[in-house]
Amino acid sequence: MISARVQPSGPELASSGSSRRDDDLGTQFEALARRLHAALKRPDQPSCLIGVTSCARAEGVSTVAHNLAAYATHVVGCSVLLLEANVDHPSAAERLGVPVAPGLVEGLAKPDRWNDCLHRSPVSNVWVMPAGRGTAKTRHMANLAGLDQLLESLRNRFPFIVVDLPPATESVFGLAVAECLDGVLLVLEAERMRVQVVERAKQLFEQSQVNLLGAVLNKRRMHIPGWLYRRL
Repeated sequence: MISARVQPSGPELASSGSSRRDDDLGTQFEALARRLHAALKRPDQPSCLIGVTSCARAEGVSTVAHNLAAYATHVVGCSVLLLEANVDHPSAAERLGVPVAPGLVEGLAKPDRWNDCLHRSPVSNVWVMPAGRGTAKTRHMANLAGLDQLLESLRNRFPFIVVDLPPATESVFGLAVAECLDGVLLVLEAERMRVQVVERAKQLFEQSQVNLLGAVLNKRRMHIPGWLYRRL
């Protein structure tokens, strides 16, 4: 199981060309991306397709997904895709300044037009496929008919794809997308989520045959001063 402890300082996507690359945040995300790439890369598979989810909203999934995509560019040395599958509560367009649509919703409806749904982000080598213009009907399973074709096309374009998923315990749509990925990371906000809720999410993954890669402990609070913690 892959585990990591990250403490993002804010909701913005880190720039791959900024000085933050050398700080603790960048080191943690780059190391996580490297471990995932090493664990999932196979000769018969052109890319790694990794989902990021949680047990409930406001756990920091989008922040983790966005930063993982940004720092993964250092690992693969080329373009990375951030795919937003949280159609009920999208945030990528607002965060990154890309168009709301076309995105995943439109790509599922017309898998052969997937290239129209990609948008270049402000971060070097990071492309975004936002959620698109979702409706109540988007959550219906019938709308996932084009998912396999869409993901296969994206795999052939990007060696590393990060999928921003909705909470596992709240979205059947999200679980259905997760089933098609190489694996998912579960983001847990430190000192917030009850063990029973995490166990429930784990059961849902097992029932849906979703490969749980590990957990990311987010917003960890340092009760011991940093200088002292490093000496322990």
